[in-house]
This record gives sequence, structure tokens and C-alpha cells, in this order.
Amino acid sequence: MDKVPSPLVTIRVAESSDIEAIQRCRYDVYSELGFIEPSMFPDGRESDNYDSYSVQVIATASTALRAVGTTRLVLSSGGELPIQDINHHGIDISQYGNTAEISRLCVRDNFRDGRVSLGMYRVLFHIVDTKNIEAVFAIVDEDFFKVITAIGFPFVKIGEPKDHMGITIPCVCVIEEVMTSLHKSETSNMLGITELFERPYPGKILM
Repeated sequence: MDKVPSPLVTIRVAESSDIEAIQRCRYDVYSELGFIEPSMFPDGRESDNYDSYSVQVIATASTALRAVGTTRLVLSSGGELPIQDINHHGIDISQYGNTAEISRLCVRDNFRDGRVSLGMYRVLFHIVDTKNIEAVFAIVDEDFFKVITAIGFPFVKIGEPKDHMGITIPCVCVIEEVMTSLHKSETSNMLGITELFERPYPGKILM
């Protein structure tokens, strides 16, 4: 049987009108994965205080009105980053300059082939450029860390694994090292990732 082609996905910086769709996407995905208790979110929306000083990214499919993926960039200029929370990883980031954190990256089950996550990363790094961010942090599981570093992103572990929405590790990426690292990566060059990141951001990514 012929494989049904994946629908076209549009990935862009979110607008204020997208926030409900974003929070419902997070609720659906994290409930499915067992990372949150649904009864704690009776409105079917996963949200926290970090949303108030984050720039959100949304992915929508041509066949769906709802979000199929989302992530956000939490800005240290607005307050404490999730990675600094002493109840979780409690990382000291004082040695870095203007920073932000990639957070709440999630994709609905039928769209987890990697392309949506990659497109959202491209939009995130556009936001990083516009905000003059010097380093970005992330809290990711071991498998995702292996994927992003194998592609060529220069993320480095800066702490021990801890249980936070699954077993996760804290890491950092110095922005000025990104393009040099991608250019050196055979995988990034072969897959066209280097070209995607060095081209000017067109306003939205189609994957």
C-alpha cells in the first residue's frame, strides 16, 4: 500500500491569538506521554508563569485547524529561566550574558518525524537573532540530546540528569558557535540543515 504523504506544516512565530491552541497542544501531548496529571488542568490547557515572558512558536498543518506542534523561547530579561528553578535542575547561569531557554517543545503523535521539531528550531534561532541572545539553554531527554548534537548543534551538558517531565538533562548552546558547528557537520550539510539555518528567515517555515 502506498504511504499517505504527510500534510504540509507551517511553522512561525505565534501571535497572541494562538496561545489557546498552543496550550491545548501542550496539554494533549503531555497528557498522552504521562508527564502531567490531566485533572490538574480542568480547562484542557497546560500553562505556567513562564508563558508571560516567552516568545511562542506554533506549527499548524494544512489538514488541521489546531496546533500540531509548539515550543517557546523563555527570555531571561523577563525573569528566572526554568533551568534555574531549584526544584528542578537549579543551574547557575551567571557566567553567561543575554540568555534564553528553549522550553515546552512538543509535537503531536502523527507529526513526530523530526521535520516539525527542526522547523521550530529554525524559528527559535530567528528569535534568538532578533533578541541578540548570546546563549540558549534547554532541558531535554537523553535521546533528543543525542539527536541534536549528532545533527551538529553545539549543545553541551551542564548538569546531571534529573526527573522533570521524565529524566532530563540540562544543556547550553553558545550562539556564536552554531553556524561553525553546523558547517562542520556532515549530517547537517547532507540533510540541508546548514542551508536552512544560514538562509534569511522568510517569515514562516514550510516543512
